[in-house]
Amino acid sequence: MPAQKKSTKQKQKKNKLTQSPKFIKDLRALFKKDPLVPTAAVLLEKFKEFHNIPPKWTPNTSIKQLRADGIINYSKAKPQGYSLDSEILSNLIKNEREIEPPSSQIKIKTQKSSIKPKKIPDTRRKSISTSKGRTAAEIIDKIPSIPKYLLKRLSSKEIKILKMGVFDINRLPLEKIDAHIETLSSARILFDANYNNEKLVSDYLEAKIKYLGKISHNLHEKEGERLFIKIFIEPMKEGKFDKILTKCMKKFDLDNCASQIIKKVGSKSKRIHLSEYALRKKIVEILSKLYSKKN
Repeated sequence: MPAQKKSTKQKQKKNKLTQSPKFIKDLRALFKKDPLVPTAAVLLEKFKEFHNIPPKWTPNTSIKQLRADGIINYSKAKPQGYSLDSEILSNLIKNEREIEPPSSQIKIKTQKSSIKPKKIPDTRRKSISTSKGRTAAEIIDKIPSIPKYLLKRLSSKEIKILKMGVFDINRLPLEKIDAHIETLSSARILFDANYNNEKLVSDYLEAKIKYLGKISHNLHEKEGERLFIKIFIEPMKEGKFDKILTKCMKKFDLDNCASQIIKKVGSKSKRIHLSEYALRKKIVEILSKLYSKKN
């Protein structure tokens, strides 16, 4: 009797998503309602609402497997998003029904697949732990050895970004940095950190996203400073705000002067990613230094 219970558990592990009619019904209903799901995050939320995900599967692992099988595809051409390939889905379901492997084969395969994830990670976890003392740049430059079957889940663009080193990343313009952050953030959904071999990829993606985010922040600050000089400082030196300053500086009301200058500039100020309060504060600092020198 114990042996029978054990084999049923193994069979549950081996069950494919395409073997569950209820799950397929939910899947088809989702894409019938939304033929194109715009982002990975939205797709994950939709899958979390499924009531019929088979045992031993999660929303994350379900999406990753469906993408690997070609049932769910991501289109880079506009409009971008995830869509269902009904033809591939129907063919896979048909093949599942026609080819029923013997129960003995199922047992052997499940044993192999259950052993592999446990054997692979132990050696790799050591390599991750040794990276703790290294800098972020060193971690990014040392790309881990990723199994081919995991790489197949990524598009050629995602793989290219994943393999970029610090030197190449630092040469990228701000727009590409931000685009790469979005691309890698979407790719993270394909890997389930509950499986140690997939955690290796997930951790590396997270490290790369953080590194790109840090560079993005610095570039945004530099770009903001450049725009501030162009929109406010240079026109101020050229005397374009003299009328405003002559009127409002009689009362030495720096805050009011700053507000009037921002109003004069108009929509150009929105190109600087700062709140109006932060902009006003920066202009007040400039005016304070400028008029203290004159006095």
